[in-house]
Amino acid sequence: MLIAGLTIVGIAFLFLFYYNGKTKKLYSLIQTQKKEVELQKEIIEIKNKDVMDSIHYAKYIQGSMLPSTKAMNNSFSESFVLYKPKDVVAGDFYWTETINNNPVLAVCDCTGHGVPGAMVSIVACNALNRAINEFKLSSPSLIFDKVNELMQETFSKSDYEVNDGMDGVLCVFDYENMKLHLAAANNPIWVVSPPSIKTELWQEPWQLSQITPDKQPIGKYKEEVSPFNLKTVSIEKGEMIYLFTDGYADQFGGPKGKKFKYKPFQELLISIAHLPLDEQKQVLDSTIESWRGGLDQVDDMLVIGIRV
Repeated sequence: MLIAGLTIVGIAFLFLFYYNGKTKKLYSLIQTQKKEVELQKEIIEIKNKDVMDSIHYAKYIQGSMLPSTKAMNNSFSESFVLYKPKDVVAGDFYWTETINNNPVLAVCDCTGHGVPGAMVSIVACNALNRAINEFKLSSPSLIFDKVNELMQETFSKSDYEVNDGMDGVLCVFDYENMKLHLAAANNPIWVVSPPSIKTELWQEPWQLSQITPDKQPIGKYKEEVSPFNLKTVSIEKGEMIYLFTDGYADQFGGPKGKKFKYKPFQELLISIAHLPLDEQKQVLDSTIESWRGGLDQVDDMLVIGIRV
């Protein structure tokens, strides 16, 4: 019994000695792996920071393309801009210039969003500048034709198949003759007119009319783009002109997680058209944020309102 007991104790001692050695090796391995994971995490964090720093700097570069508040106020005494990029940089952009003392405004939605969309927007903005300053074009339709040509030319230089471009609207405001000259690629323009009859007891509702766009984009696509049509409409003092991209109407939200859609968007604009411009912007912003709730923003949003 003594020999058996000593044998068991010896075996247990050897087992514990072996197990302790394995435990130490396992602990050492775990610590080594932990340090490697922490090192990899630190490397990833540094790389992510470098990427985000680059994207944030790109935001300033893209921001330099956009008209300043002062430039917008000089061209349009009563206006608002609701600009909500999905990411740090955006594919949506707006652009203003002056042709023959008439203010010009473009609202455009380039393919994609984020960094790819922002890169396309730089190409598009450069094409708009060239069409007016280099080629001396003044008709919105001819400007869009030239922009289409320049963007296709830019993307055709690549060895890759690049089918990118933009939808958008370009307007020339002829205040002297109270005319709006425009060209539109896929995106419409909405004009909300004040009531013609007002009394203390009854007020006619504001009316929304749509200027229909050409059903084609700008840029390099599989299908050939036809020349854009020039459209001219009369405008009246007090009317609201709304230019926008599709991000607002396409935002998911509400109790069923569905799109906001264009009809409610129209009804919202009709209901707020009489308000001061800064209040209109606040209502539009709060409405879409309330609709979105906890859902992600699905696209860039851009809405511009101008009172004639």
